[in-house]
Amino acid sequence: MHFDDLLKTLGEFGTFQKRRYALLCILSFQSVMATLGIVFFGAQMDHHCKVPAHYIDWVTQAYGNVSQEELLNITIPRNKDGEREQCILYRFDNDTRLEAIYSIADGRNITSEFSHSFGALHLERSNITTEPCPEGRIYSQEPFKSTLVSEFDLSCENAWQLSTCKSVLFAGKLLGILVSGVISDRFGRRHVFLFGQRSLQTC
Repeated sequence: MHFDDLLKTLGEFGTFQKRRYALLCILSFQSVMATLGIVFFGAQMDHHCKVPAHYIDWVTQAYGNVSQEELLNITIPRNKDGEREQCILYRFDNDTRLEAIYSIADGRNITSEFSHSFGALHLERSNITTEPCPEGRIYSQEPFKSTLVSEFDLSCENAWQLSTCKSVLFAGKLLGILVSGVISDRFGRRHVFLFGQRSLQTC
């Protein structure tokens, strides 16, 4: 007797099989979320250094009230492609302040020329030192409002932590594949399966 003929005799896809199939789909969904979730939970978003309050005070004293866009143009350098650096900003101290703000335009008050002098401002600032973000970063909320990267500041000098998390995740899956068969033979597949699902739910 062929297997298909035996299924017709016993019943093919009945209520019992449907319930089992639905249960396996739910359990598989948990495993998929644990594996693929890191792609979305750890998505990178645009960000820039948070400008310290005393930097803002210096800019305000030199230029008056400026917009957020203008503040970022003054305090954050641009890369060779003309985009803002995401991991550094200009280092301001008393000496740098005098050089950068009062000497850039040959001693002139450049407040009145503010909107026209950004290009020259950055060109003449090439000798000013930079530093990593001293007060962390501000992250865009597009396309995601929040991810692991923004919650735990896992970018720039901390980016290795996210890569390490991904490596540990897949190393754990590899180890589980290697030892789960041996443990199942010793303690029973049902016990090992339920323990694995419970651990997955806890994580």
